[in-house]
This record gives sequence, C-alpha cells and structure tokens, in this order.
Amino acid sequence: RAQIRLPANFDFPDDGIPREDWGEVRRYGDSPETGPVAPDQARQMIHAYYASVSFVDAQIGRVLDALRRLGLDKSTIVILWSDNGWQLGDHGRWSKPTNYEVCARITLMISVPGMPGGQKTDALVELIDIYPTLAELCRLSLPGHLEGTSFAPLLESPGRPWKTAAFTGLIDYTTRSVRTDRWRFIERASGQNELYDCHGDPAEDRNLAADPASQPIVRQLQATLKAGWRAATPAPTPGNLP
Repeated sequence: RAQIRLPANFDFPDDGIPREDWGEVRRYGDSPETGPVAPDQARQMIHAYYASVSFVDAQIGRVLDALRRLGLDKSTIVILWSDNGWQLGDHGRWSKPTNYEVCARITLMISVPGMPGGQKTDALVELIDIYPTLAELCRLSLPGHLEGTSFAPLLESPGRPWKTAAFTGLIDYTTRSVRTDRWRFIERASGQNELYDCHGDPAEDRNLAADPASQPIVRQLQATLKAGWRAATPAPTPGNLP
C-alpha cells in the first residue's frame, strides 16, 4: 500500500466552480462526511479498489475458461463494459458523479467468433451503442426509436471514420458534456463551463473555457451539444459480417 501514488491532481481545483459532491462514497465506512480524504486513507481506498478490480478480473477469467472448456467460445459473443469510470482522488474527488474523462470513459471490450481479435480503436462509442451492436451481430431487427449506433463496422475496420462526438450528462442533466477527438466541453446551467484539451492535458487540469483564444472552440462545442447525437453519427456503411 505504501507504494501507491496519489494522483498528481489530488487536490480539489480552486477555480471557483461549484462541483457535485461525492456523496456515495461518503456513506461508506469511515469516509469523511465533509472535506477531503487524508492521504493515508486515500491510499487505503485506492488499494481496496485495485483489489476489487483484481477479483473481478479473476472471475472473468473463470467464465472465459468455462466457455472454452465447454466449446461455447466458438458461438458466443463476449462483451465486457462498466457503467462509469471512477475517480480515485483525481481533482480531489471520489466515485463517479462528474463529467470528467476519468468518469465518462469506461472499459469496453468485445470478442466475436469469426472476427479478428487483439484490435483496438480510438473511435468514439457510447453505452447506448452496445444494444444495436449486439443486435446486428446476432442478425436481430432493430426498433426505430434507438439512439445508439452499432459499432460492428469498427470490428472490421477499427480505423474507419466514426462518430464525431460522444455525450454524457448527470442525472438531472443540468451539467452536460461533449467529447470529440480532441476536446471535452462541460456545460453547466450556471454558465461556469469547462473546456479541456484531451491531447495536451489528459488529466484535465487546465480549464480553457474562459480563455479568449478558446472561444471559437467553445462556441463550436456548444453548437455540437445543441445539435445532439443525430448530428454526430457516422455515415452508414454496408456491413460484411461473417
């Protein structure tokens, strides 16, 4: 545990923007009811989180071993994802009630019999895309009301052009964000917005939203948020699935 390093941005940002509290974790055990987590307790919490990930990883391995042992791996699509990322002291926060990259970005892996394995893609995909993807891979018809886009074409061509934006929002949607290839823009009902360069500042430590030089980007991303998911979807391409 002593070898665990705290995040470089362990302290809460002092920029005057009120942010959502991490009430979920505050209800656990001896977590502080107010204020920050002490460094030693933070290492304990991170240690416990790592342990839970290791445990889950082992269980996934048992499931995959059973599929192979029973000969079902040749006819079973396996997909692994999570509901949210998790802040472990990043920006002085815990849990997941934010629109930062560390919370909005998740684990997503899929294995499809008869298709190449070991690939990765930088394309933007979203949780709402999982259902139409599985439906297409299983040759099931799709209802017309879906907002998601099947990412099955990415399994054949991981580098092909894809969505231009992905969207997230908190429960009441008073805070929303949009992620493009380079930028994350967080729009708040209060007007205290945030803009981060995901290429040059992956930890999202430098809020550029008030920078005069960033205003064209801010306006562009505000327009992307207003246009919504339909304007961000990729052009349809005929599939060639096995």
